[in-house]
Amino acid sequence: MGWVPKALLLTNDDEEAHHLRRELEGDGFVVSPTKLEEVRVRLEEDGYDAVFCAWSFYHANGEGVLKEVREHYSGLPLMVLSRTKAQT
Repeated sequence: MGWVPKALLLTNDDEEAHHLRRELEGDGFVVSPTKLEEVRVRLEEDGYDAVFCAWSFYHANGEGVLKEVREHYSGLPLMVLSRTKAQT
């Protein structure tokens, strides 16, 4: 079996998570932790190829993820998925 990419998907919205997992899992393996501490453990223990973050940056989890990736995993691609006012 060849290389399978691993993505870390961060979202608090179950419907959004379902949709994104369906889109991303066709091309690789997706893990969806729900708390910042679990993200830290996952990043430390597992190798990821990308992080997709839809957590709100008005809350500690969103800010914490940005800080964690910038400080400790600067080579890891981090895609921020944000909603527009029309989508909320």
